[in-house]
Amino acid sequence: PIGYYHKGRSLLAQRNTNEALAQFEKALSLEPNFLEALNLIVAVHINQKENKKAIERVERQIKISPQNPFFYNMLGGLYQVNKDTIHAEENYKKAIEINPNIAGFYISLANFHVQQKLVEKAIEQYNAAIQKDPNSLAAHMGLGMIYDAQKNYDKAKEYYQKALKIDPKFAPAANNLAYLYAETGENVDIALNLAQMAKQQFPDDPSISDTLGWVYYKKNIFGRAVVYLKEAIEKVPNHPVMHYHLGMAYYKNGEK
Repeated sequence: PIGYYHKGRSLLAQRNTNEALAQFEKALSLEPNFLEALNLIVAVHINQKENKKAIERVERQIKISPQNPFFYNMLGGLYQVNKDTIHAEENYKKAIEINPNIAGFYISLANFHVQQKLVEKAIEQYNAAIQKDPNSLAAHMGLGMIYDAQKNYDKAKEYYQKALKIDPKFAPAANNLAYLYAETGENVDIALNLAQMAKQQFPDDPSISDTLGWVYYKKNIFGRAVVYLKEAIEKVPNHPVMHYHLGMAYYKNGEK
C-alpha cells in the first residue's frame, strides 16, 4: 500500500488528480486503515469543493473499518466544515468513545465547542486532553486563548507560559504572552524577546508584527513601533485595533 500511496502523491504533485485518486484507493483496498491515503482522498474532494463526496467517502471507509477512531474524528471535522453541528459532535464523541486515550480527539471536540461558543465545554475537553497528554501544546494554547478572551489574564498567562515551557520556541504562545505583557505593562523586556522570537519564525504574520510594534511602543521606542505597526496594517487594512496602535505610535513619535 505504501507504494501506491507514494505513487498517488507523485501524480497529485503533477496535478493528475484522477490517477492519483485511483492509487490512493488501491492503497486503501490493501490496507483499510491507511489514514494518510484517506486523508489525501478527502483533501482532493475538499479542494474541488466536493464536501458531500468527501463525507460519503469517509462514511464508506467507516463501514469497512468501524473501529478506527481516526476516521470518526476526520468525519467530525468534515461535518463541522459543512455546518452540520449535530453529526460533527456525534462523530467527535464516537472517536473518543472508541479510543479515550488520544489527546487529539479531545482537542478536536474542544475546538468544535469553541466554534459553537460553548466555552465551559471547551475548557472541559482541553483539560481532558491535558490529562491524557500533559505536553499538549494545542490544549494549553486553547485554554490560554479562552481565558484571554474572557479577560482572565492571569490564567491566560499561566497557560501561555506552560506552552512555552513545553516548547520555548512556540511562536503563537510567545506572541500572545508578549502582547499580554505589553498591555499590562509588565515584563516589557521579556515581551520584546518573545515578540522578536515569534517574528523570526513568522516574519510575514501581521498579528506578530502588531505585537512587536506595540511592545516597542510600550518601551517608548516609537520610531521602531511605527515600522512594525505600519507593516501589520498593510497586510490587514481593516483591523481597527491595529490602526489604533499605529495612530498612537505616530502620535507619540510627534507625527500628529
